[in-house]
Amino acid sequence: MAVRVALATGLAWWLGHWVGVSRPVFAGLAVLVSVQPDVQGASRAAAQRLLGVAIGVGLGLAAEHLPGPSTVTVSLVLAVAFLVGDLVAAGPGVNTQVGVSALLVLASRQPGYGLDRLWETALGGAATVFVVAALAVATSHRQGRRLNRR
Repeated sequence: MAVRVALATGLAWWLGHWVGVSRPVFAGLAVLVSVQPDVQGASRAAAQRLLGVAIGVGLGLAAEHLPGPSTVTVSLVLAVAFLVGDLVAAGPGVNTQVGVSALLVLASRQPGYGLDRLWETALGGAATVFVVAALAVATSHRQGRRLNRR
């Protein structure tokens, strides 16, 4: 797992810089949440994270029109985020990610922050799936060669 995380995070970070992100921290975080031992699991985790971030960013952007981040605003946004996450029912990770993303967008109040977060999450998820798939192919190829030698 350590090799997968290291390679996928390095790739996500490099991709982030390549597309102009100065500190692609969320790309790296997407790897940490998405990495799994198999391609199917990594793909599912990356897609769920991206879905949760997209919904959360949308809620956070919609909530920017409410009065500044107050106790009431934050509480309402998080309640709605978790209700929407439950309605989507795509897994527990989605529910949490909706709330986390909505809160970060609401609290940041920086133009473009939500879209940057979404973009970096996609980069991290893509890097994760690529690395897990590449390592699976390499492992399969190595095992096939061992069997052929016997």
